[in-house]
Amino acid sequence: MKTSPMHREKIVLLFSFLTIGAIGVYSIFRVWTVAFTLHALADYSTFQRVVNTVFIIVFWISEMFLVFHSLGYFFTLLVSTFGYRRPYVEYALKDEAAVTILIAAHDEPIKILRKTIIACKYVDYYNYKVVLLDSCTTEESCSQTTELAKDMGIEHFHVPQPRHGAKAGAINEYLAHATTPYIIILDADYRPSRNFVKLLVPQMEDHPDVAFIQTPQFYGNLSNSLISRAAQLQQSIFYEFICEGKSVNGGMFMCGTNLIVRTEALRAVGGFDENSITEDFSTSLTLIKNGWEGRYYDYTTAFGDGPLNMQQFFSQQYRWARGTLGVFMHNLIPILSPFSSLRFRQRYEYFLSGTYYFIGIVWMLFILFPVFYIFFKVPAYFADPFLYVLSYGPYFVFSFALFIHSIVSRRYHFLDWLKSQSLVLITVPVYFRGSVDALLNRKADFTTTQKDVEIDTVDWMRILPQYSLILLVIASVLWGMMDLLLNGFEPSLAINVFWSAYHAFLLTYFLILLYAKGINRKS
Repeated sequence: MKTSPMHREKIVLLFSFLTIGAIGVYSIFRVWTVAFTLHALADYSTFQRVVNTVFIIVFWISEMFLVFHSLGYFFTLLVSTFGYRRPYVEYALKDEAAVTILIAAHDEPIKILRKTIIACKYVDYYNYKVVLLDSCTTEESCSQTTELAKDMGIEHFHVPQPRHGAKAGAINEYLAHATTPYIIILDADYRPSRNFVKLLVPQMEDHPDVAFIQTPQFYGNLSNSLISRAAQLQQSIFYEFICEGKSVNGGMFMCGTNLIVRTEALRAVGGFDENSITEDFSTSLTLIKNGWEGRYYDYTTAFGDGPLNMQQFFSQQYRWARGTLGVFMHNLIPILSPFSSLRFRQRYEYFLSGTYYFIGIVWMLFILFPVFYIFFKVPAYFADPFLYVLSYGPYFVFSFALFIHSIVSRRYHFLDWLKSQSLVLITVPVYFRGSVDALLNRKADFTTTQKDVEIDTVDWMRILPQYSLILLVIASVLWGMMDLLLNGFEPSLAINVFWSAYHAFLLTYFLILLYAKGINRKS
């Protein structure tokens, strides 16, 4: 049953306020619980008191992190629903500004590059040229791309040696030779629609203070890949809600492909940041700090290929986590300081984006906390389980209902959400490693995604951290259930067994689907 936009707005408004209110009630309950528990621990031994105090404080900080980001999502949803309106664009009919479509390539299969170039050649715009930005590393690949560019009648820019800064360095090399006021950046596997250019250029022309406009990324290989489909829902939540809110608040950032950038603005800040593996996020922040604006245009104008197997997905997510957190750590002062050139809303948006991938540490703790309680009765919370359910229940129900409504309103299904959530939990060890590497400032190299790999495969020997978590969580569930059966029902233990069972289900659900698909493929 279809609902009108006004009806959807009312639903979002109602559940947003209910959720925010429930979060407030639950936060008050948690603060009271922590204070009461710390006071009650006075009767414990020094060792027990120290261990429990550390666990309780870490748990409370982790929970407040989730509450903060939940509030951030719901506020963004409100801003997206009531504040974002897709700009009306009048196509330029004459005196069109010159544009370069830059296809970034790094030893990609020729058949993929050919599809992208063909799509670019059919773009409905007069004054543009297509450039293959070629960072080939083998003689065979260089020969093939040179021949392809010649056959397709496009410009071929071979990134000179010695190379630096991966994709960012390649774009910066071309930037010195750029002659058009605008550059459209596409990854090798993203094919633009015919109206891609003429939708974006008029907006740039009308707003000379805008440095870039980002458009959605949509995976075109959803029908034959479980991983791409689950990853797409994560992408959709970001592009269909969060980016709209960020654009309204002035905190939008570039996302690597499907974007148009003003050549003058990019040159003004020295090009893309070559010291970050998320050069787009870092450079966006630099542009915003220097007075430029970034915008989001919610109209799918290009289609690409999502990660095809688990290792590709893990590699992509690690790079995003490590790079984003690295940029945040190096920009703490401008993001946090009220005296920086960033407005409050911009600092708020970049703080949300910059801290998001600490979710790796937080979720790892949330998976382990019930396990510790089941096995060791740590931490020893002093709280009425009934009050816990009474305070947490409304928050869980309202937030879940609001989230499900938001994705269903964009025509996604509950099972898509379930697969996506399972994939997120499976990726927690990857996010955890990215978070720790960022905190320790460990070097991470930029890696490109291979395009010609088998679909939905898992290197089962390379997911040992996931195996360890699954075995530990399942063991805690069995131990807890046995404890309940032998020693009688204890509400606190039952609650922790429930959460461990929930985590066990999400940690295994998507892997079981992939395993079943692998069995079917072999048979």
